[in-house]
Amino acid sequence: MDLFVCLPTRDRIILTQKTIDSLLSFSSVFKNIHIYVFDNLSCTNKERILYFYQLLEEGKIKYYSHDTSVSLTNCFGKSVIFERWLNMMMNDYNIKQSKMLDNKNYYLLIDNDVIVGPNWDKYFLSASEFIETSGKEKLLYFFIQYPGGVPKIHRDKIFTKYIVQNKYLNNKNYELTSYGSGGGSGFWFMNTKQLMMMNSLWNYRMISDTHNQFKKHDTSTWFAIKKKHGAIKYTAAIKAEQPLVLHLGGVIGSICNVLTSKQNYDEKRVVMNLKEETLKNLSILEIFEKYKNNENAYNW
Repeated sequence: MDLFVCLPTRDRIILTQKTIDSLLSFSSVFKNIHIYVFDNLSCTNKERILYFYQLLEEGKIKYYSHDTSVSLTNCFGKSVIFERWLNMMMNDYNIKQSKMLDNKNYYLLIDNDVIVGPNWDKYFLSASEFIETSGKEKLLYFFIQYPGGVPKIHRDKIFTKYIVQNKYLNNKNYELTSYGSGGGSGFWFMNTKQLMMMNSLWNYRMISDTHNQFKKHDTSTWFAIKKKHGAIKYTAAIKAEQPLVLHLGGVIGSICNVLTSKQNYDEKRVVMNLKEETLKNLSILEIFEKYKNNENAYNW
């Protein structure tokens, strides 16, 4: 049972390191973790290239690419690489199927300013297995964390709730709630069926919606799902007794928000880099403990 990870990045080398470290440190269920890094529009320098080269050499990541505005056709990098990664994953799945190889895989889209915490995989994997075996919510496209991926305006709405037994964590019970609104794309967990659904959804038209944009990957997905299926519950949020995923961009600052609001990115990047430096010498566990109760770490 392997996990394949799509990690879009832009600048933020320290936060990117912490994202990768958290996945490798706090994932305990999966046999292998295959991280695909898609670097887009980052300021290139020797240090950055050498860092990713070292990760490739050590086997900590399985893929690295660097995109420019030309290779992105001036579209939002995350949209371009997500569609590219989906196709790569489908090719991987189909080839393994044709060769009758073990093909029980799971998939994760995660931003490079997001870190996972202890036991995150035990919750998301058990949630996926619950949905698969129960036959409920057959049109779910991905799993998210509550609050985190659920926008503030939707957190108090009443949707379908399930109590799930976490067989990977001493059969501890937790709440899983299905939603038909929102679902920030900073962190999406998918099983194979959901990967196929997402792959059939994404195409160049959705990418073109993000032309000259620095956001809209998640909203483009929501609108496409609703156009295809109508008003359905397309995501499910996990509510654990402690945070499973933190958005450090909510604490350090958001590149997308800076670019979308047309602020001076070069000036803001200097400020954000200084904030990043405060995390450089902290372990993943220290960072998680420091921000796990910070409300800004749940705003995606």
